[in-house]
Order: sequence, then structure tokens, then C-alpha cells
Amino acid sequence: MIELSKSEFKDLALSIQQFAIPQNILGYTYIIYALKFLSEDTDVPISEIYWEIGHSCNTTVAKCERAIRHAINVG
Repeated sequence: MIELSKSEFKDLALSIQQFAIPQNILGYTYIIYALKFLSEDTDVPISEIYWEIGHSCNTTVAKCERAIRHAINVG
């Protein structure tokens, strides 16, 4: 399970600010969780990242993937 402190969340949010992803869409938060997960272990299949995010945020893998794709397309 991915856990983020408020300061970690703010630091990661600043790092993705350059991509102009709107902060009001759900995928934004999921991307921050993905960055946190990847900062701990970079050799992970994408399906496991989606699963971890979904587990941490109480959602399904498919909804997590779709929200991230939507955030990237909008940004």
C-alpha cells in the first residue's frame, strides 16, 4: 500500500507541475501515487503500479488506468 505524507505529496505535485496536468481531475492524484511508488522501486511492471494505486485509493485497476490516461491526455 502506498502511503504519502502531505509534504511528500506537495513535493511530487511540484515535480509534475511542468506537465500542466489539471489538479482537479482524479488522474492527477493517481500520477502522484505512481511517482511515489516508482521512487521506491523502478523495476516494476505497469500493471503492478496500477494495482498498488487502486488498492491504496480503493478503486479498480481499470478505473485507475483510465484516470491516469485521461489526465495525461488533458494535460
